Amino acid sequence: MEEGENTVEKKNVDEIAEGWKKVDEIIDSSSEKARDSDGKEESREKKDDDLEVVRTESLKNKIDSKDLSKKENSKLMGKEEVQLLWFFIVIGVVFASFLVPYFYLEGLKQFEYKGVDWTFEEFGENGIYHGQFLSIAKEDLTYNLYVRNDPRESDTKIDNVEFGHFTLGGHISFSQDVDTLCRGHEVSRVQVDLAAFLLSGIGMDHMNASTYDEEYSNESDLEYVNCDSFVNQTIIKIAQGEESLISQDVENPFCYTITVAHCDDIVPVETFMVESIGAFMERDIFEPVENVSDANFSSDSSTNSS
Repeated sequence: MEEGENTVEKKNVDEIAEGWKKVDEIIDSSSEKARDSDGKEESREKKDDDLEVVRTESLKNKIDSKDLSKKENSKLMGKEEVQLLWFFIVIGVVFASFLVPYFYLEGLKQFEYKGVDWTFEEFGENGIYHGQFLSIAKEDLTYNLYVRNDPRESDTKIDNVEFGHFTLGGHISFSQDVDTLCRGHEVSRVQVDLAAFLLSGIGMDHMNASTYDEEYSNESDLEYVNCDSFVNQTIIKIAQGEESLISQDVENPFCYTITVAHCDDIVPVETFMVESIGAFMERDIFEPVENVSDANFSSDSSTNSS
């Protein structure tokens, strides 16, 4: 019986030992699972950390890449802007090389002289100088004066002349040489310009052709007119001499003598027209005929001093 009890106790002890062994195995298994779980958690956390590092590095690389790209783009844009700037500079220089001389030359063609605006115009071989001004004694009339020589460069001698003394009518009186020898030459042509200037530019009523050569007057149909012939009419004598000269009679301020050096010497006549209009411009006389009798205009008179 004791032997049976011992057997039972031994069996119980073995069962208990076996039970604790299983408990230990369970505990070991749980511990191992826990360790595996911790390992997995640590591994997951490490993976998360590694992923975060990768993301951070990737973001940093992207930012660095963008910064680098911006810098490269900025440098590229800077180079393009510099190239574009130089392109426009070159274009500007090219245009300037053409436009500056053009406007400079055009500026030389336009100038103001004796109160008149002048323009040099291409005409024929040598060109022509075109002046515009309001007619002195005719309202609302712009007169166009054309001369072949630069009015600023006249070498005509002016001998104590006070320009701008005109009456409402007068004579262009020339010598026999001018009328006969210069016919068909420039002096003959410019006399027509002078008459038109006096009639339309100055505003005189009439101008008659005449001669101050008494003998030639008897031979021709021309009226004899000299500075002392009429005291109150404009008399412009055209003579031929050794030099280009403009003079004025001492006793009759309405009598002028224009001396030409040869039959193609038109500079003295052109100078007379330019200086005459300049005298009016300086005095600022722009009034109708009826209001200028006391301003270097005198009423026409047919009184003959002879």
